Amino acid sequence: MIKNEKAFAMIFTLALLAVVPVMALTLANYSLNSFQIARGTNNNTKAYYIARSGAEAAISAWKEADVENGSLETVIFDNQDNFVLKSEYQDNFSQYGEMIAEIDVEFKKEPLNPDQEQYGYTMFTSTAKITNSSGEETVKARVSPYLNVNSKSSAEELGWYNYDTGQILPGSNVEETAVTEDFWDWLSGIFGIGYEAETVEIKYHGQIFGAVEINTDGSDLYLQNNNSNNKVAYSANSIYFNNELDLKQSGNNQGALITIGENLVFRERVEIRKGFTSYGSLIIGLPGGLGYQLDGYSGDFGRVYFNQGVYSSGWFWDNEIIAPGSAYYFKKITETNESGEIVQTGIDLLRWDDGDYDEQVLVPIPADDPNYSPPVPEEEYIINWF
Repeated sequence: MIKNEKAFAMIFTLALLAVVPVMALTLANYSLNSFQIARGTNNNTKAYYIARSGAEAAISAWKEADVENGSLETVIFDNQDNFVLKSEYQDNFSQYGEMIAEIDVEFKKEPLNPDQEQYGYTMFTSTAKITNSSGEETVKARVSPYLNVNSKSSAEELGWYNYDTGQILPGSNVEETAVTEDFWDWLSGIFGIGYEAETVEIKYHGQIFGAVEINTDGSDLYLQNNNSNNKVAYSANSIYFNNELDLKQSGNNQGALITIGENLVFRERVEIRKGFTSYGSLIIGLPGGLGYQLDGYSGDFGRVYFNQGVYSSGWFWDNEIIAPGSAYYFKKITETNESGEIVQTGIDLLRWDDGDYDEQVLVPIPADDPNYSPPVPEEEYIINWF
């Protein structure tokens, strides 16, 4: 059953017994509400979720065994929602339903770099092949579990912010966008921010293929009140904000913090503001190649959690934009720019509060959905689709 270069076959064979029920449970979770794998969906969508479930299920079993490299026997998923080893399916064909997919999982330890082979992560590659009357589709998912600090990134070490003061720092990757519309209009572009100058510079930090946690010494995380450094973009698979987030601007400053992630968790209060000549907002977006597909909705979605809510401060009181404890699936919004390229524009929470979006871009996550509770970094997976 197990082909393994380190001779842990017996250990992992026992662990594999947990794979089938775990895979069934994982897929059952996807089948609830938004993540239902409908019989009428196309092969690509089915393969997408089955591959993802297969990789995550294999990790659940792998965590119980001391194995670094190997592969699993092919698992069959049938139209009665059974997961069974291929050998069992072939030997007892009459006991199972029509085959929907074959799932193969391989796992391999990969070093962080060639000079540090002792540090690394285990990468799982799950392949789901759908074959039926409407054709054939193969989708692969690469997944790496978080097991130690080497697979997480410190936002302070990345230069995202100042730990002592909480000041958000600009990234070194600068994207300049020309302003062609009026002050309160918003631009097409990777992310557009209304600004009265002729051009606006968005300062991106490099994308992190993993989870990033943001912790200060207790200070609020805040956006500089300076038009040169107040348009900053963070990008990672998941971003966890553990401090209050103050994005308000004053004077003639207009800025925003752009957070790009499949999972965005704001554990404390978020403050944004639109004044007469100032603008400070939070924009959320989805990294390329990541995201979820919701039953009944088109496009790709990420997840965002506001544990203590989002508020826009006024002269005499604060306006509650998003209530504490809110959880949403957020949609990836794209536009076609002047060059004919399809680009992501993001969801600006101040614009959302003003009703500027024509479609439902924030879909509340139901309380009985498995994704209703915020994830935690230690239980996450790095998921890259290719």
